[in-house]
Amino acid sequence: MRWAEISLVTNSEAADAVTNVLISEGSGGVASAVSSPRDLGNSRVPLAAYFPVDDRLAAILERIESRIEALGDMGINPGGAGFTVKFVEDADWATAWKSFFKPLVVGKIVVKPTWEEFQAKPGQLILELDPGMAFGTGNHPTTQMCLMAVQRYLEPGDIMLDMGCGSGILAIAGALLGASKVVGVEIDPVAVKAAKDNVAANGVESIVQIVEADTPSAAGIEADLVIANIVADVIIGMSAELAAALRPNGILVVSGIIEERRDEVADALSDARLHIIETTAEGEWISVAAAKPTTVNRQPSTVQ
Repeated sequence: MRWAEISLVTNSEAADAVTNVLISEGSGGVASAVSSPRDLGNSRVPLAAYFPVDDRLAAILERIESRIEALGDMGINPGGAGFTVKFVEDADWATAWKSFFKPLVVGKIVVKPTWEEFQAKPGQLILELDPGMAFGTGNHPTTQMCLMAVQRYLEPGDIMLDMGCGSGILAIAGALLGASKVVGVEIDPVAVKAAKDNVAANGVESIVQIVEADTPSAAGIEADLVIANIVADVIIGMSAELAAALRPNGILVVSGIIEERRDEVADALSDARLHIIETTAEGEWISVAAAKPTTVNRQPSTVQ
């Protein structure tokens, strides 16, 4: 298969919005060369996204161009983020964007590409990652919010479910932070392979299991912590199943939600008899934490 590589340079103000455009038009993920997104200031932000070359591509490119231009009408200046397109084959896609992926510090977790060097500071945990063709690099705000949520809510010995685990980044983080068992569930076979490879690279095979499936019940566990970094529609439709995967006193963290869908997701979680305990925002993206009834002690801890 051939892939279209879309490259553009925007600014920190518009990076989240442009990323949302690319993902919502069908990119499996967006890579950025920025190593510390929270400290960007007004710097330029290079982005790269990939789309399959088929009969939908021309229309997708037109919509991307139109939607990026329209950001100005919403008060977001994309900084003249015109894009270039080049075509790559499967074999090239797996490595073409590596220059965009640098070590990323999120709380005490350092997401480090396997091909990069990084000297950890005391207390930091290195998470080796090669997303391959599955993306899931940790650069997107939704993933970063989930990484912080795992650090706030996971307690040593907990059982964790990562629904829609992608490259395995959140599942592996759970293992590094002391979970006794983690199951990552993913429907995409390419992502499943990448996640299994990353689990092995981090030496956590005895803790993390990756399952190819599309439902939380496939994990076969009741979890203390469930993470679902997907999209609003899937979260809403799956809310009862996600709640069922929780032990009493367990925590569900959902992300991949744009601000406009916050109330819909909150209503779905309430309908599933969960109590919202925290909402986090990063740009236009929202993460919600909800507790199963009888939760009294599992409040967010402070992450330095």
